[in-house]
Order: sequence, then C-alpha cells, then structure tokens
Amino acid sequence: MEVAEKSTWIHRLPTELLIDIFLRVHDMTGANDTHNHLRGPPACAFLSYVCRRWRTVAISCQQLWASFPRSNQHWTRTCIERAHSCPVELRFDVWRPLPGLRDMQTLAFSAIQRATTVTIYGEMDRYKEGRRDMAWVLRGLATHETPLLEELRITLDQDGWDPYQPISLPGIFNDKPPPNLRNVDLDGCLLRPPHAISAPSLTRLYLNSSCIWSGADDMIQFFRLVPQLESFEFVYPGNDDHGFSTQPSRTHSLRCVSLPDLDEFNVEASFDAGLIMFSYIAFSPDAHLTLIPSDGESPLDRYTEDELGSLIARASTAVRAHFAKDIEEDICYPSVVIGSARISAMRLLLGIPFYLNDFPQLRAAAGAMYATIPVFANTSSLTLEGNMEGFTMRDLLCFKHVERLRLKGAAPVILEAALREHDSFMDEIFPQREEIVIRGFDFVRWPGTLYYGCPVPEDFARRLADALYGWCQETEHVVDVKFVGCLFLPDQEALFKEKFGPGCTRVG
Repeated sequence: MEVAEKSTWIHRLPTELLIDIFLRVHDMTGANDTHNHLRGPPACAFLSYVCRRWRTVAISCQQLWASFPRSNQHWTRTCIERAHSCPVELRFDVWRPLPGLRDMQTLAFSAIQRATTVTIYGEMDRYKEGRRDMAWVLRGLATHETPLLEELRITLDQDGWDPYQPISLPGIFNDKPPPNLRNVDLDGCLLRPPHAISAPSLTRLYLNSSCIWSGADDMIQFFRLVPQLESFEFVYPGNDDHGFSTQPSRTHSLRCVSLPDLDEFNVEASFDAGLIMFSYIAFSPDAHLTLIPSDGESPLDRYTEDELGSLIARASTAVRAHFAKDIEEDICYPSVVIGSARISAMRLLLGIPFYLNDFPQLRAAAGAMYATIPVFANTSSLTLEGNMEGFTMRDLLCFKHVERLRLKGAAPVILEAALREHDSFMDEIFPQREEIVIRGFDFVRWPGTLYYGCPVPEDFARRLADALYGWCQETEHVVDVKFVGCLFLPDQEALFKEKFGPGCTRVG
C-alpha cells in the first residue's frame, strides 16, 4: 500500500518538473570522453521504460536524445528523429570497423547545422580502413557550416612517431569560423591556414602535437583574430621542430598582440618555440604562466650560439615587460622555488633546458632571464630543491632579500660544497638570512651515494654542520637552523643539536 501511494505521488508530478528531473539525470549519467558512451541507446533511455507516462515525457524531451551518431543505425535514426529540432552534440569515433559506419555518419551530418559540440576521435592505424574512414569524416566536416558550434574537439591518433607528423585537416566548415565558437581542442592535427577556428568568440585553445601556423607572423595574425582568448595551451613533446619556424618576426614588435582576458598561458614545447610564442603576446602578469622546455634536442641544431643568445635576450626583454607593472609597484612573489632547470612561484612555472649546461654563457643568460627580475629576486622566502640543474649558487646572488632559505633534495649538498670551496661570492649570498630549513634529508642512507646526480660525502652530517655553523657566524644576527622531517643516526642528531640548539630537529 505504501509503495502504491509513493508511486501515485510520482505520477502527480507536473510534466515540467519531471522534465527537469530527467535533464538532471541526463547531466549526471550522460556523455563522457570515452569510446564507449555512444554504444547502444543513450544513457537516459531507461527513463522511457519505467511507465507509459514517463515514456511519453522522455521521448518528447529532445535533449535526452541529442548525442549521436550511436554505434548502430537503429539508435542513430531513433535519436535523430527524437532530437529533431534542438541543439545536438555530434561525436564521430573511428577506432574500430562497424557495419554501416558511413551511413550512420551521413545521418549525423544531416544535423550538423544544429551542432553545439563536434567531437572527432580517430585511431587511424588501429584497423586497416581507419585512415580512409577518418578521411571521409574530415571531408564531411569540410563541406558543412556549423552556425551554432561552441566546442570543437579533434583527436587524430596514429602509430609511428619517428618522425612524427601531424595529420593535415581539410578546410573545415568551408573555412568559415562558427560565430559562437568558444573552445577548440586539436590533438595530432595540422590546420593551415586556421581560418575555420579564428572566431572572435574563441576563449579556449588547446593544441597537442598540432600546428596551425607556419611562423611568428602567422601566429601573430591568428592571435589578433581571437581577442577574447582566456586560456591557451600548446603541448608538443619530443625532438620535433613543431612544423613551424621559430625565427623572430621581422615586421612585428615584441608583445604586439594584446590579450587582456588571457588567464592561462601554458606552453610545453621546445625552448625556442616557447620563447617565441610568449614574446609576442601581452597579457596580465597575474595570469597562470607555464613555459616548460620539453625537448631533448637542442635548438643549437637550428641556431648558432649567437642566434640563440639573441633569442634569449629578446625573450628576457619580453619577460621584464610582462612584469613591468609589478616591478614599478615593488610587488614581488612572497615565496619562490628553484628546482631542476625551473623556477616557480604562485601561478608560475618557468623552465630552462638541461642541455644548456654545456654552454655556460647561454645557461647563465637563460637562468638570469627569470631569476634577476625583481618579482623573483626580491622574495623573502626561497626554496632550493632537487639538484638545481640549470642554476649555480653564483646565479643566486641576485636574491638579496631572502630571510627564509629552505633546502630540499640535493640542495644541502650543493650549498655545503659551495661553502667549503670558500668562493668569494659566497660572502655576499643571502645577506639577510634569518632561517635555514633542511627538509626531508636522509643522513643515514644517502651519504656515500649519488643523490640527484650529486655525490654525497660519507661524513656529510659533520661537514654540513661545520659549514652551516661557520656561515651563520658570519652574520650580525642570529640565524635559526632547523632540520625538519630528516633521518639521523643518534650521533648525527646530537651533533646538530650541539651546533644549533636542542630544538633544531623536528619530525615533520
């Protein structure tokens, strides 16, 4: 009786409320980015099997059926019929042979003018006809306009990365950018010229192993066409030249493109490609900025040392201009981290390539490009971690205002070696130091081994204690030394407590 009463109350729900519930269920159980979500009926089809009223309401709710083509013709036709006039999401998967695949895709293209999202995913080398089937989909995309499109995602996966070449796209959308296009993700694609995605409405652009310009001038022209861009990500790993020239522009000045809404700029690519892309765009210093060299190949295969030095010099000018407002207002990051070939702070990660260690002048210039800028150099808290590859202790002379120095990884070994060598510059480093924290060092197992590529002396605990004690005595004020989360032998811990006080060691 109680179940019957509850069922009666459910049937009394107004149609509008029932539709709202169905749409919420659709949002929770609907499409995702896996291959499997288009198999069979839509995820919410079960709502049409509960009872006669629910079936009537579910079938009339077009949004529940607005994702296709499905993995068979029956459900593809059913969805197209039921989502006959609403905006739709199209996803074309080419990763396995399906009977009637082309027929289902043809049916889906009939609704492309109502598409708000188009996703194309292809593993072209997974089956024999994969490349042929994907070429057919791309030709279909080239011959249709998409006036309602807001999101475009194309992933073209292929076997064979030596040498890797992105796959050329035809002039999609008749080379007419959709007027409402906001998000574009391209993976493994070559799209030149990029007219089809040069929409003024574009707010997010993600390029993974993809090329859309041939050089700096083309890149500048593209960014000028997307003034509302908020997020840009470019990832191109490996030893490739990205398919575009990284030679500087001869006609445009640095920071000539203004993107005031840009809040995320993330480039993980070759050193020269990252510098070129950053140098011509002006955006807020408060934006999230990542520049990480990802290649093992040196740009010195493409540039002479002088040319690469000039590129670093231009980029250094652009970096200072990027932070000009903060520099003028004496704003600096409260905490800065220097690790292996990178410097980071809040919303910021900047890298230099490892191979520059073989070119001391270029390495020093690349490190100084970031470290000497006042927003970093004036910090009061500096963390040194890893093996600091790409930086030397001498590079840190610019940090004149550091009060709190934190050492992780092999940094204590590097500092001890520099202090023991009695280089004169060490008399000037970190003159305002008040606190030194060694964190997470294993004084039991690491001595006598290579740690982060650095040889740790057998008697490192004693050597470090002597070096730090002498360094602290050189200041006119008390320097607090702490060992946090470190592992010691009893005599090592006793030595540190003797030098730096009974409270210098902490568990974590």
